[in-house]
Amino acid sequence: MNKYIENVIKTVEKRDSAKPKYIQCVKEVFRSLKKVIEQHPEYVENDLLTRMAEPDRLVTFRVAWVDDNKKT
Repeated sequence: MNKYIENVIKTVEKRDSAKPKYIQCVKEVFRSLKKVIEQHPEYVENDLLTRMAEPDRLVTFRVAWVDDNKKT
């Protein structure tokens, strides 16, 4: 298997060890991209797979306030 792909998978396994379904999905998709990665070394240079595996983050926060009539 491609060394770059396996290294990215190991990184995902360490970072997201509590998410076995996500890890399995990453493994399946990334291993299926082996030929593409080998044909495009610029993807490795730009670390594309690591960037793809970084999950979107959602930051939520609450702003507590009181209006002029003392209502929240």
